[in-house]
Amino acid sequence: MRYQYSAKNNQNQISTGFVNANSPAEATKQLESLQFQVDYLKEVSESEGNKSNYSKYKFRAKNKENKTVKGTIEATDMESGIRRLMKEYDLDIELFGDQNLSDQDLELNKGSIQELIADIKTRPINKKTSKSEDLDSQENSEFQVSKKIDYVENLISMVNYILNRFDSYLKNTSKSELQETLNIFEKTRYSENKAQMQNQAKSLIKEILNDELFKESFDFNDSPEINNLHTQATTLLLLSFKNPAQ
Repeated sequence: MRYQYSAKNNQNQISTGFVNANSPAEATKQLESLQFQVDYLKEVSESEGNKSNYSKYKFRAKNKENKTVKGTIEATDMESGIRRLMKEYDLDIELFGDQNLSDQDLELNKGSIQELIADIKTRPINKKTSKSEDLDSQENSEFQVSKKIDYVENLISMVNYILNRFDSYLKNTSKSELQETLNIFEKTRYSENKAQMQNQAKSLIKEILNDELFKESFDFNDSPEINNLHTQATTLLLLSFKNPAQ
């Protein structure tokens, strides 16, 4: 059996992850042997516990007693990790990022992370319900950020995806703006100076996360793909930290 856990080490750092054991007691014993104090333990299915579906992030935050807490958290994406820290642990997040980022990089990204957290706090989680008929076409697959191509190519793919997939649901002004954005991305594709592209990208990602591109009549609950779009936009925002403008 597989168990998801949250625990603290002897330095009061939070760690989350998965452990294989025959029972909750055995799982707890394994974690305690590693000097962990278990706060949360839950049996999960093999698919839920598949580590390939999760990424690890490190963070620094303040708890309710205003004490600094450092640790790592595993989540399917950056936004899920931030939401878990805020909801399950009631933490005030100061720094957050990929576990491979240095402490210096985390500090440099602090402003952008705080902007993202502010967006997340004002944005409810869209419930995944059935798709509307014209969004159920098999020929249009969901956009996914690919690590096999570079940051600019991912941005171009995302804009094309939005224009093609949500054409009838976009505001007219949004279509013009997206086309202009696409032109900027195309021009900066091979440029060494990507400052304009980075500024345009962050502006676009913010609009996506706030659902500002779509008509007021668009029913977000009928489009699970909007959840995916939020996730991929957040992933690109994280990638932008690793691809600073030149």
